[in-house]
Amino acid sequence: MKRVNIRRIANRYLQAKDECSGIKDIHKYVKCRAEKLKEDGAEDGKAFGTAWGIACKHKRDVLDPKGEVCTMPPSGYLKKKKASGGLERFFRKGEYLYNFFSEKQIREQMYEKKDQNGVSHIIPTDVVVEFISKTSGSERKKIEQTLRMIDFKNGSVEHFIEHLASAIANLYGSSW
Repeated sequence: MKRVNIRRIANRYLQAKDECSGIKDIHKYVKCRAEKLKEDGAEDGKAFGTAWGIACKHKRDVLDPKGEVCTMPPSGYLKKKKASGGLERFFRKGEYLYNFFSEKQIREQMYEKKDQNGVSHIIPTDVVVEFISKTSGSERKKIEQTLRMIDFKNGSVEHFIEHLASAIANLYGSSW
């Protein structure tokens, strides 16, 4: 797979005049823009993350004038990420989950999950990891046991992360 400079591709779309330009619904715009980014070679997760960044940073006045979806100020979107992944924000060094996520270096993805009401949620891997960091007691132990079992059997951690993203979507869906 060829390496793609997602920032360079994204810059082309900031002022693009294409079929996505006239869309006024933010969710439809993001989906359209992500498809365009993927056509240019971006990975699925990065395409959606970048599309949301473009929508919330550069097109929020048109797509989200009330700030209902884009909750951060424009400067909070499309920032360069630190190479370390910033796990120190979530876990103490030496802790099992810190070591696990440091060693596995799970690639950032965006999971589009529907809640029980049929509402779509875009949940990045970082949000799932942060959610794991907020668990405690038996819930934390169960997650650690599951990750150990997946690791021991050389299973796909991404599938478990995606499973947790579904649970997060349902949790948010039930809170409305």
